[in-house]
Amino acid sequence: MISLFFSIAGFITMFFNDRMEHHLFLLLPAILIVIYGLIVGLSLINNQNKTIEKRRIETINIMGFLYSLMSLGIMLYKLKKLSGMVPDSLALVIALSYLAICITTSLAGLLFHGLILEIFKKSLPVENEVGMSRRSA
Repeated sequence: MISLFFSIAGFITMFFNDRMEHHLFLLLPAILIVIYGLIVGLSLINNQNKTIEKRRIETINIMGFLYSLMSLGIMLYKLKKLSGMVPDSLALVIALSYLAICITTSLAGLLFHGLILEIFKKSLPVENEVGMSRRSA
């Protein structure tokens, strides 16, 4: 359910970012992915089911990819809608801003996926050692 909330929030921030005045709002989708990654990481603290936890960690990467696809789709929609009505320089700025969102969200998803996965692996050192000793026996 929380992933649905973050998906909708990301779409809204990307679709209406041209109405926001500050240029740092371009980083808002990446910040949403960071917050989502932290929430997923915190939800792993007391859980013991490794299969479900790995799937939950994968959702961080998937969320980054989803945001990238939404960014490119919104870019194409807005460029088609504004074609012929705005100068080429403004269309280029629009395209570059959405490409920047695409890149930052992909990187945020990959970064937090790797970070949370490493933290999760380090939190279970006893199980890893037991599993390795069973395989070698």
